[in-house]
Amino acid sequence: MDCSEFLLSAESFAQANTEIGYRNAASRAYYCAYHASLVLAEELAFADYIPGRTDKIGAHERLIKRIQFGALSLSEGVKQKVSQVAHFLAQAKVLRVKADYKLGIEICKGDCDLTIAYSKKILSLIDDVARSFAA
Repeated sequence: MDCSEFLLSAESFAQANTEIGYRNAASRAYYCAYHASLVLAEELAFADYIPGRTDKIGAHERLIKRIQFGALSLSEGVKQKVSQVAHFLAQAKVLRVKADYKLGIEICKGDCDLTIAYSKKILSLIDDVARSFAA
């Protein structure tokens, strides 16, 4: 399965124009971004070790920190793009947590659209990084 299938699912859920559709769309869009970012971290051989105390953080936050820390070893142009991947993934994570766990807080179309936009931006940045290494 390709992570872009999560994005297709997100766009489909978003068309329902219901709160549950927006929640599912935000969640699926986030997982597209998460899995694409995980592949990026693995392909760039970013260490799973992050300085500081990380035993209390979950896998998603750990991936964000792994990418942030790994970006420091890259050339300036690539470093900026990889750092943006971590930034947008963190932003999408906030919306995904809201969509999946904060049932008392309404998820609107704007939240849904923003999460999808973050996911698309992450995919674009990862494509740019891949082209940088292929050149």
